[in-house]
Amino acid sequence: MFHSGHRKDWEDDGTAGCGGRPARQGVRGVRAGGELHGEFIRPQVSGWDLFLGFDVTWTLGLQHYDGDLAMGGLGGSTAWVSRKHGYSCAFVTRHLAGPHRMMALEEAIESAR
Repeated sequence: MFHSGHRKDWEDDGTAGCGGRPARQGVRGVRAGGELHGEFIRPQVSGWDLFLGFDVTWTLGLQHYDGDLAMGGLGGSTAWVSRKHGYSCAFVTRHLAGPHRMMALEEAIESAR
């Protein structure tokens, strides 16, 4: 799944827009409200993550990298929102694997921008 920032309502799409701008309308704006959504995507804590093995900044459930948001799963599945480039993407695998394919996908998307 790939959503480009060219789509006016991308931030209101429930799947790909989870880390977009705080909505003032749409499903997320009605259910959570801009203030709650802002708190959800705001960095909450930073430091060494014992499981991941590197320094990470966490929001209330997502990893925060220079304004972008991401969450990876076991087996190489991941989803991220590039707020600075205006797109979001999800990558799901059917087997246990490392992050190699996701990293290649991200590199391809970034190089095409």
